[in-house]
Amino acid sequence: TLATFGSPTLLHEFLVLSTLLRAVEELKRRDTEVQRVEPDDPSEMGFNNHNKTPKT
Repeated sequence: TLATFGSPTLLHEFLVLSTLLRAVEELKRRDTEVQRVEPDDPSEMGFNNHNKTPKT
């Protein structure tokens, strides 16, 4: 049973951790956005645009 469910469980835990980390990063980003208007990195802009409407 452990051999059967071992990998899927680890994968599931990894996905959960990834989701939590992504959420924390997004919260940090939103906190810093209050202080600075422009993101440091264009990739941050793309990440934010995916989750909310871009600033005009």
